[in-house]
Amino acid sequence: MAGCSREFRWSSFLLNDEDPRAFYRSPWLVNQRIFVAYRVTLAVVLVAILVWDFLDGPYNKWHIYYTNWGFTLLTCHAVWAAIVCVIGYRHERSTNGSESDRSSSSDDDDGREPPELSHGYVEVPEVKSYDVNKLKDPLKWYHKVEWVLFNIATPLAFYLTTAYCGFLSSGTFKVISVFEHIMNTVLATLDLFICGIPVRLLHVLHVFLFGWIYAGFTIVYWAAGGTNAEGQPYVYWFVDYSSHPGRAACFIAGSALVGTSAIYLFVYGLYRLRVAMVTCVTGVKARKVAAVRSISTDSTKPCITLEA
Repeated sequence: MAGCSREFRWSSFLLNDEDPRAFYRSPWLVNQRIFVAYRVTLAVVLVAILVWDFLDGPYNKWHIYYTNWGFTLLTCHAVWAAIVCVIGYRHERSTNGSESDRSSSSDDDDGREPPELSHGYVEVPEVKSYDVNKLKDPLKWYHKVEWVLFNIATPLAFYLTTAYCGFLSSGTFKVISVFEHIMNTVLATLDLFICGIPVRLLHVLHVFLFGWIYAGFTIVYWAAGGTNAEGQPYVYWFVDYSSHPGRAACFIAGSALVGTSAIYLFVYGLYRLRVAMVTCVTGVKARKVAAVRSISTDSTKPCITLEA
């Protein structure tokens, strides 16, 4: 209940109050090089599929379809996440290396063990009280960009797969269409469970905004006399503003308020499942982990403060 009530605080609407490591580490792994390799591989695969889809044409109409918008955003998220992951990994390697050099002599003198990694998070043997707040750095701008891209691209992949199966599929098999409409959700689901990025309920507004931007684009495109690949005066048959403006308006409103909300709740449910699975398997809560030691000077053992 505490976790749910926190979702509706004003702070949960913002892009703050999260551990930066959640954006470049996997809570499942001790060896984060595996996660870096996964991030880079996923980015390369999605870029290759996106280029393939664009070359498949038609070039002059490619930009009008919501599917292409969604897959482009998913690819942008994968590429950006790979960059952030590499930056975070290199930063931690350099930081840990310099700190281990400075502390090696003192560790030898007092017999204490150096910090250890536990499921991708650092357990700190001793941290003075004035250092506790420094263990959790504020999110950098590139972490926030990654978070927004994740918030939109992941539920949008589920939405596009649902819309394709329900409204757009013609029954004909085309490999690139399967990658763009089915594999996008498979890859988004895989990434959701592997990474440590949190999902907040109030961030559904990011998806709403993206959807309304596309809806505005379809209206402007129609008003300017644009046509789809078949020469018809609409992008999709269910948003035909010329012949069925009422149906188009109802579809846009229903899709935004009902469809997007339902799918985002589903994604949030998958996120909570991931948190529960990580907690069960590793014993470490993945949503927010602060590696801090008890401030009490009498304590000699490291501890981990966990928040659900």
